[in-house]
Amino acid sequence: MGEMLNDLIFSVNTILPVFIVVAIGYFMRRRGTVDEHFVGSISNVVFYYALPARMFLDVAGSDFTELMNPRFILVTVGGTIGVFLLAWLVISHCIHDGRKVAAAVHSAYRGNYIYIGLPIIENILQTDHVACSVLVLTFIMPVYNILGVLILSIYNGDMSGMKPGKLLLNILKNPMILAVIFGVLYAMTGLPLPYAAEKSLTYLGAISTPMALLMIGARMVDNSVKGEGKAIRLALLFKLILGPVVMTLLAIFLGMPTEEIVTVFVLFAVPTAMNVFIMTKSMGGDDGLAANAILASVPCSVVVMTIGIYLMRITGIV
Repeated sequence: MGEMLNDLIFSVNTILPVFIVVAIGYFMRRRGTVDEHFVGSISNVVFYYALPARMFLDVAGSDFTELMNPRFILVTVGGTIGVFLLAWLVISHCIHDGRKVAAAVHSAYRGNYIYIGLPIIENILQTDHVACSVLVLTFIMPVYNILGVLILSIYNGDMSGMKPGKLLLNILKNPMILAVIFGVLYAMTGLPLPYAAEKSLTYLGAISTPMALLMIGARMVDNSVKGEGKAIRLALLFKLILGPVVMTLLAIFLGMPTEEIVTVFVLFAVPTAMNVFIMTKSMGGDDGLAANAILASVPCSVVVMTIGIYLMRITGIV
C-alpha cells in the first residue's frame, strides 16, 4: 500500500508543477500583471531563441547513432497520421458542419508537445536531456502542419496552402526545426561543444520552460469554454484516450526502451496545441470550437497523464 501511494505521489508531482506554472500565467494575465504585448514578446523570445537553443544543445550533445531510430520515428509519425485519419472518418460521420469538422479533427491529433510535453518528459525521467524527445520534433512538426493545412483547406475550399513549395518553406522557416537539424549535423561530427557556446546555450535554453508555461496560461485568458458539446467530446476522445492508450500499448508491445515509451505516451496525451486555434483562425475555420477544445483538453490531460504515469510506474516501465 505504501509503495502504491508513493507511485501515485510521484505521478502527481510529475504533472502538477507544469500546470501550476500554467495557472500562475493565467492569473498574472487576469490580474493585469502582464498584458497582451508582454505575452506576445515572451512568445517570440521562447519561439525564436530560448527553445531553439535548448533543442540544439540536447541534440548536438547526443550520440548520433542513437538519434537515428527508424522504428521510433515510424511509430510517432505513423501514429499521428493514424489518429488524424480515424478522427476524420468518425468526426465527419457524426458532425455535418464542415468548419466544425475541420476544427475538431485538427484538435484531435495536434498536441502541445513542445511547451508542455518536453518538461513533463524530463520530470518523468528525472533528467534535463532526452535526445529522442527533441529529435521527434523534426518529423512531427511538419506532419502537424501538413495535416492541419490539409483538413482546413478541404473544408474551407482553399487548397492554395497545400502547394509543396509553400509547405516546405514554412517548415524550413521554423527555428525549432532548424535547431534540431543543425544539432543533428553537429552530432555527426562527434565533437564536443566549446565550453563558452555550451554555457551560453544552457543559460538561454533554461528560460524556455518557465516562460513558455507562463505564456500558455496567459493566452488562455482570451478564451472561454462554451457549448460545443459533441464535437469537443469527439476531439478529446481521440486526443486524450484512444491516441495515448493505443500508441503507448504499441510502444510497449514493440519492446521500446523507457525513454521512447514515455515520449510516445506524452506526445499523444498532452493538451491540444495553441497552434490549432491560430491556424484554424487564420484559415477561416471554426476558431471558437478550436479555442474551446484547447481549454477543455487541459484539465482532461492532467487526469489522463497522471493516471498514465501512475500505471507506468506500478508496472515498472518508469
